[in-house]
Amino acid sequence: MSVIVEAEDDHKFSQLVKQVNKQIDVLFVIDTTDQNVVDRELELINKILR
Repeated sequence: MSVIVEAEDDHKFSQLVKQVNKQIDVLFVIDTTDQNVVDRELELINKILR
């Protein structure tokens, strides 16, 4: 399962990652803020298939 969220700043992003890590087993986290939509989707598919 992939979850895509927007965080207003780095602190909120860090807090979000910490909270999610407490709830479920997290395999990896990717900050895709500066990538366009197609690149983000391809990266997610690439990670899943590895």
